[in-house]
Amino acid sequence: MVRSKLKTYFDTLKAVESSDGKPTHIIREANIEGTRGYRILRELKDLGLITAQEVTDDRRSKVRYEITLSGSKAIRYVAEGLKLFGLHKNNNRN
Repeated sequence: MVRSKLKTYFDTLKAVESSDGKPTHIIREANIEGTRGYRILRELKDLGLITAQEVTDDRRSKVRYEITLSGSKAIRYVAEGLKLFGLHKNNNRN
């Protein structure tokens, strides 16, 4: 079964919220292919649902993603909508 764009965004937002912010961890947790995952992260950032913070260590700079207040609200609203239609169960990704 193919996920809708809304469900993919929802899963990605939930992954950002629950992860350490590393893009590879978010993409893996959201169960999306790498290149597509980076595009989705960029789209969510452009929508203001997540932020990207540049973190510099000794060797190189890295990006970490965090959920915004709007992103948290979006998760809550979408989860409620999915529950209304019986498409989302607590603690279940389907």
